[in-house]
Amino acid sequence: MGSSTELTAAKLMSKASDTFKQTVDNATRYTQSVIDDFRASDIPVSLKRDFRETCDFFVTDEERAKMAQMGPFKKSAFSTYYMARGLFLKLTPARRLVLY
Repeated sequence: MGSSTELTAAKLMSKASDTFKQTVDNATRYTQSVIDDFRASDIPVSLKRDFRETCDFFVTDEERAKMAQMGPFKKSAFSTYYMARGLFLKLTPARRLVLY
């Protein structure tokens, strides 16, 4: 009786091990697929363009002129602030209160 229990346990362990290996293999293939898609497409270019368009929408001309005189670190900090402020001000008053 003990040997059949050991045999069943061994089969379950083997099956679990095979399932784990298959899961890891599928995850590796999925991860590689995502990386390949990212490299093959123009996602970085698209993200840069979208960020620029968003910045143009939320940052006024006078704020842009002020940022032109700043260094890169200060400019990135202020552009983040200006865009967050612009997003906040685009909300309805009720939603602003919820966030506040």
